[in-house]
Amino acid sequence: MLGRTHMAIGALGAVLVLPVVLHDSTAHDMVLSVGDGHLNQARQLIEGVVVGALGGIVPDLDQKDGLMTRKVERIGQIAMLGALVILLVMMHLWRSPIALGIALFMFLGFVHHAEWVRKTSLILLACGSLYLGMRFPDYTEIGICLAIWFGVTAFSKHRTFTHSLLGFAIAGFTLVQLGKYQHLVWLSDVAILGYGLHIIADAVAGGIPLFWPLGKRQGIRMVLTGGKADHLIGVVSTFLILMDVVK
Repeated sequence: MLGRTHMAIGALGAVLVLPVVLHDSTAHDMVLSVGDGHLNQARQLIEGVVVGALGGIVPDLDQKDGLMTRKVERIGQIAMLGALVILLVMMHLWRSPIALGIALFMFLGFVHHAEWVRKTSLILLACGSLYLGMRFPDYTEIGICLAIWFGVTAFSKHRTFTHSLLGFAIAGFTLVQLGKYQHLVWLSDVAILGYGLHIIADAVAGGIPLFWPLGKRQGIRMVLTGGKADHLIGVVSTFLILMDVVK
């Protein structure tokens, strides 16, 4: 399915389960009354919707043109720009028009949404996660798991590792541990739900390899990505979210 459809489904899931994960049946009340404590509930709703939507598109980091991928690519692009600037300064070429032209040409090529840009960005995230895990002992498990997830995702084809039970388990474990350390377990639950709904949605949109690295896909072909049903699901999910928010 389309990225925006996954986001809408993840956000809808968040809205529906927030009363449960917060143990409060009024958690999605948007009446901004500080005295009644509804302002805090509104903030929790907004946070839950955002996290649910993000959880709904994270699995598509294995896709070159995914919504989440384009955001993550900025990491690699910034790193590339910094490396070029440092190289020009070290080689005393920052005043050379030819050197500046070559550097600009290289950077423009890196800005292009190419597969190697996605891989480079994810590898940088994997290295950064591993470094933070080693730097801060309390986050060692989280850093290692994130490094594994980002590293495998970097070299995975679309709808393989990130859409499998293994990828889901690693991501889920990481989110649970992160939620415990940050005392935001309910947000971890919402993110995991968004991730799981993404897998289910793609299972009815062509199938996914649940038992990856085994290549056999499980699922059906009820929805064509980018088709009318795909758009309709996104619109209906968004409508239901708005209905729940304003009631």
